[in-house]
Amino acid sequence: MSNPSDELRAEAEAVGLTRLEGKHWDELEKALDAKRKHTNGMPDNLTIWDEPAHVYRAGDEA
Repeated sequence: MSNPSDELRAEAEAVGLTRLEGKHWDELEKALDAKRKHTNGMPDNLTIWDEPAHVYRAGDEA
């Protein structure tokens, strides 16, 4: 990608990626698309304390 969009540049700069070149823009765009796919539908107001804890416990017979 020789000319990334302003939105992609802004997202890169927001996380400190200020010296991307060439194919790195394509890789960033692909990663952000995957992030959107995996987080679509999640509430925006989650905190670190809202992380799901998957706890499995043995039954009484164990």
